[in-house]
Formats: sequence, structure tokens, C-alpha cells
Amino acid sequence: MRPLLSVPPFGGVLAGNITDILLLNVTPLSLDIETLGRVMSKLITCNTTIPTKKTRTFSTAADGQTAVEVKIYQDRDHL
Repeated sequence: MRPLLSVPPFGGVLAGNITDILLLNVTPLSLDIETLGRVMSKLITCNTTIPTKKTRTFSTAADGQTAVEVKIYQDRDHL
């Protein structure tokens, strides 16, 4: 018997017996926003189903500031 060739047919047999499965896409990593002082603010946690929507309000670092640079990082906090 060749194991690599026997797996697909066996998997097909198992799949035929499974019902009521819900398959969801999730974020494998968290998404953080860098704020003042290189502090990370977690926006979306790992294993969140996608698509998703998250709203957070941030303020500028100085009064009268007219532009911002938004840096988003992936984080492996679940490992």
C-alpha cells in the first residue's frame, strides 16, 4: 500500500459522513495600530471571523495637526 495515494479516497469516504459543517475564514494573526510612543493598540484579535468591521477613535498627537501616518502591524499574540 502506498500511503500517499490512499489518503484522498479515505478522506472522501469520511467527508461523505459529515453533515452540518460551518466553515469560517478567520484572521490568523491579530492586527494592531501603532500609536504615539510606538505603543501598539490591538484593533482585531486573532481568530476573528472575516470579513469583519471594527471602529476605534484616535486623536492627533498635537492640536492643529493636519496629517497622520497610520501603521498597521500583524501580531502573533496567540502563539
